Amino acid sequence: MAWWTYQHADEKFTDAFDREYAAITPQNTEKQPHDQVLTRVKQILEKREFTIVLLNGTSIDDDKDYESGCNFVIGGTNLGRGVTFGQLNTFYYTRTSKNPNADTMWQHNRMFGYDRDPGLITMYSSRALYKLFAEINETNNSIIRQAQAGKKITIAYPDGLNPTRSNVLDKSLLNILVGGSNHFPSVPKNETTTQISDLVQQFSNDDPATEVSLKFISDILKHFKAEKEFNLDGYIKMIDSARSENPMASAHILVRRNRAVTLGNRALLSPNDWKETNQFQDEFVLTLYKVSGEKNNGKSVWVPNIKLPMKKNFYII
Repeated sequence: MAWWTYQHADEKFTDAFDREYAAITPQNTEKQPHDQVLTRVKQILEKREFTIVLLNGTSIDDDKDYESGCNFVIGGTNLGRGVTFGQLNTFYYTRTSKNPNADTMWQHNRMFGYDRDPGLITMYSSRALYKLFAEINETNNSIIRQAQAGKKITIAYPDGLNPTRSNVLDKSLLNILVGGSNHFPSVPKNETTTQISDLVQQFSNDDPATEVSLKFISDILKHFKAEKEFNLDGYIKMIDSARSENPMASAHILVRRNRAVTLGNRALLSPNDWKETNQFQDEFVLTLYKVSGEKNNGKSVWVPNIKLPMKKNFYII
């Protein structure tokens, strides 16, 4: 990352620029014509009237090195997490990692505060990093809305982004679910089998996955109970959260009856059903199996299989 802590000039001038430029040139507080500003910036660069400050694990500089004048500050971890600069207005933000942590990127947001004037800020970054910041901001806003409403908090991050470092994460509070994966309870209970059958009676065994609303998926899942290790309530909250963010969002359902499957197996879906549901990569898909009793102590039961959208990792608190 490289940050420039002097007033930046380009073809788009604003009143904010004039205020800031006057603030750093007390000997002449009158409004500066733009051509004079450009001339001064050009002079600074051509005559190298600037300081390059390196911030890394072995640097010994302090804030006096860049408290005035034109400064180019270059660094990595130290620059991203531990320093805030006054009158910082130009950013080259390109640094990331293979598995970035959201809390680290939150700390990087300090570059957008505290004395910034929007008329002076210029940021250069990759499209991928811009998208990552936008998605983190979307998640933060969602957390705030859920907390204000007193709801159980569900956090959704894009694939590959972790909430924080693994060594500081209380894994007892967080269940990490990879987008695109299938999840089903080992010991599902129906309340009641007849009620669930009635809800899905319009779907035949030969029907392909059918588009339905997220509300319909949520309503069906509320007729189930599961073992403590399978956080069924968390899945329902996750779906309801997605529905609140986009009331028009759709899902798909696949219904299959008379399945001779032993409960508790590692896999539930048949290869054909897995292929059928996997084509909907960016949607929730609910597959309902009516498992016969021949391999389950003579008891027939509905088993829900939930496939998460591929585009994000989901974290259920």
